[in-house]
Amino acid sequence: MTQNKTQIKLHPDANVLIVSDIHLRLPITSELQLIQKSLVARIKQLATHKQALLILNGDIFELWEQSNQTVSDIATAFSDLTKAIADFAGNGHQVIYIVLLLYEYKIQ
Repeated sequence: MTQNKTQIKLHPDANVLIVSDIHLRLPITSELQLIQKSLVARIKQLATHKQALLILNGDIFELWEQSNQTVSDIATAFSDLTKAIADFAGNGHQVIYIVLLLYEYKIQ
């Protein structure tokens, strides 16, 4: 297994938001709409800081239960959140997306 490492040097006044395991999927339920609204508000607030970092730490999308959905389908449906992340990155802030991959090993 290959490990990619990223070293992050943060300013002492940096603000960091780590988002993990939100499992966005379709259809959008009232619970997922609430998650989106909350994250949009937090990302917008984070963007007001000069030194800010957003880390998307895996399992952002739920692709296992409903294999007919793509990341693009889900990102399009959650357009407010997608826009907030794009605006955050577009304003010079860093976004790190950690992709977790599972490998199946056959032991003989």
